Amino acid sequence: MTGIMSFINNFWSDFVGIFQNVFLWIGDILGSFLALCMDGVFSLVLAFVNALTLPSAAFNAAAQWSALPPQLIYLVNAFGVPQGLTLLASAYLIRLTLNFLPASITRV
Repeated sequence: MTGIMSFINNFWSDFVGIFQNVFLWIGDILGSFLALCMDGVFSLVLAFVNALTLPSAAFNAAAQWSALPPQLIYLVNAFGVPQGLTLLASAYLIRLTLNFLPASITRV
């Protein structure tokens, strides 16, 4: 009788261990899938933000076409105004993009 009881106890603990491992594997798979999806989204956002060089290109074109003195152009570039405008435009774009995500996910 003790052999049967030890078999039942060992079987139950092994059964619970298998289910725990299966649930851990499912959690790992879902976590990896979520990480893969988020990596793809962040890569797309990064590529899009890197493609945004509009403020610096616009300022360079405006500096070439206008009659600004070279000292003023030097000061504006020294203070980093084109890079700052690029940073602000990227931040606004990311913020506007993130505003749409919850609505598109929650509304079916």
